[in-house]
Amino acid sequence: MSMERSEPVGAGPELLCLQKWEEFTGWLLEHTAKWPKSARFSFVQKVDLQALAVLEALVAARYEPAQRRGLLREVNLRLEQLRFLLRMARGRAVMPAAGFEIAMREIDGVGRMVHGWRVAIGERAGSSRGEASRGEASRGEASRGEASRGEASRGEASRGEASRGEASRGEALAGSYESAPMGRVARGDRGETNTLTAATPAVHARGLRAPIAELDGSVTG
Repeated sequence: MSMERSEPVGAGPELLCLQKWEEFTGWLLEHTAKWPKSARFSFVQKVDLQALAVLEALVAARYEPAQRRGLLREVNLRLEQLRFLLRMARGRAVMPAAGFEIAMREIDGVGRMVHGWRVAIGERAGSSRGEASRGEASRGEASRGEASRGEASRGEASRGEASRGEASRGEALAGSYESAPMGRVARGDRGETNTLTAATPAVHARGLRAPIAELDGSVTG
């Protein structure tokens, strides 16, 4: 069965999408009426209701601009559910192969039109910009984190250099303290010791004469 019909001149994406789905729904209802009676209360009922629900949502989306975005998301979901139902019907030999190919082709065509409609109203573009903004924010956070870690690393390195500098100065001071007494001892060996050694006989002489004089006086008395 052919569903080809001339498109209205200057029609918008919403009108073209609605017209195409209306034609396909009429074809599908006629097709499911020929399915086996055993599938009448399972696949037939589910497929018919899903196709009619898509048609109702498309009509509402065309005439209710305030609800358009939500309705088009619903249409997109219902189209995917209908695809799965038809695949299951084909897998159980409920739906003939020729009818299955036609249905898949028509559903894919309407799905692309719905996508174009959503782009036209800016929903998908807005979503893409939101994702891009979140991506930029994430990269900004990562960059700031890297910068903070870099600053911390440089701070640790600076503190390490300062600690090593303090240790070096401490060792230098310790070395000077250890070497200073040795210098004084050396100078003492050359100068002070000689002076003391030169003065020692006189001191000894005076020390010896005084006791002798005292002894002499005590004896004389």
